[in-house]
Amino acid sequence: MEKILGLNDAGKTEKLNHSREVLKQIYKDELEGVFAGERYRFISSVRDKCLNKKFKKETISDRLDKIFLNKYLALPIFVLVMSLVYFLSVGFIGKLFNGIIENFFELIKMKLDNFLIK
Repeated sequence: MEKILGLNDAGKTEKLNHSREVLKQIYKDELEGVFAGERYRFISSVRDKCLNKKFKKETISDRLDKIFLNKYLALPIFVLVMSLVYFLSVGFIGKLFNGIIENFFELIKMKLDNFLIK
């Protein structure tokens, strides 16, 4: 490191070592970790100054996502919706269309019987 900084003098080396020791005592940590932390702190401050954070209003879709995709509520809501769909299709709506569908196929059967007998 002394060669990189051009510190060939013994006095300059002593000053550098003394400075290192003082910084270690001040920060109570290894200098590499201190420098890395300061570097990341500086990068974060520059990033925060450069970015325009636009806070958008939460939409209805975002609110529904928080409910339906919830860690604990998602499966019970899914089971409830699927049960509702099943009981509607088999129960109320199923009975309503059951008669219509039976009459439709009975009509087709009668038409085919008349066509095939003649």
